Amino acid sequence: METKPASQTKARVIILAVFVLGLAAGALSTNLYQRLTNSGPARADRPHGKPTDVLDKLNNRLNLSSDQQASIREILQGTFNQYDGIKKDIEPRMDVVRQQGRQRIREVLKPDQLPKYEEMVREHDAEREKVKNEGK
Repeated sequence: METKPASQTKARVIILAVFVLGLAAGALSTNLYQRLTNSGPARADRPHGKPTDVLDKLNNRLNLSSDQQASIREILQGTFNQYDGIKKDIEPRMDVVRQQGRQRIREVLKPDQLPKYEEMVREHDAEREKVKNEGK
């Protein structure tokens, strides 16, 4: 049989592990969402944020004619509009999962920890909104 201090320590370690795992899961899901929606910071393997960026790169490498540029601009605009539609489909599902995870974390936290956690959530949401608006 475990002693009371040992079981309390074990419980604290478990709670801390759940909290850390929740934060990690939230960070990973946000990162995945940003990659899928192209709203995150530019990366080496995804240097294009807008149709004009793609067109500029194509033109620089391929020396496109003005007719080709016009055609490709139209194609890219349609493609990026389809991307936006996919983002709109995914966003609500991501929000549900995010809120469920946050609620599960709230249930693990002590009352004195909740205000600090809620502040972290507000900061995270503000940063996510800032990145989302920069991508528009």
